[in-house]
Amino acid sequence: AMQERIVADGAKAAFAAAFATASAQFPSIPLNGKGDKNKPYALLKDIMGLTRQVLSRHGLALSFSVNSEGASVRVTAELMHIDGHTKTTSIELPKDQSGSKNAVQAVGSSQTYGQRYTAQAILGLSLGDDTEDDGLAAGGGTISADEFFELRNLIDESGADEAKFCE
Repeated sequence: AMQERIVADGAKAAFAAAFATASAQFPSIPLNGKGDKNKPYALLKDIMGLTRQVLSRHGLALSFSVNSEGASVRVTAELMHIDGHTKTTSIELPKDQSGSKNAVQAVGSSQTYGQRYTAQAILGLSLGDDTEDDGLAAGGGTISADEFFELRNLIDESGADEAKFCE
């Protein structure tokens, strides 16, 4: 058990170091999509295409799983490191019945939307007209990658609600 914990802690540290380096190298993601009222947004193909090579160079990979049972679509993004440590984030969405979509298209639309937003969340991407300044205007500073993962682990270990914590 101790050996497993040591290996897991090493994998977690390698993940944190790799992600910190990779995230500093992510390029700007263009807003090539046009949504409601022509509001621009980042396309999934751009997010994945522009981050995949950076992630790969640092032993990281992003994948998704989808569960579309019932009236909703649950999309989970999994960010994996070559040493075995993983992080996940999920979003549950209603099946997109807007327009004249058939049942398959309704799932596909929600799936793509979920993949865009879970990728953005797990990779820490700031896209579009996001004016968030990480608290700098209020005199705050940013936290280090180690502090981020320490907070994330405390949230996981305590079973706290991550969304409420972030608010």
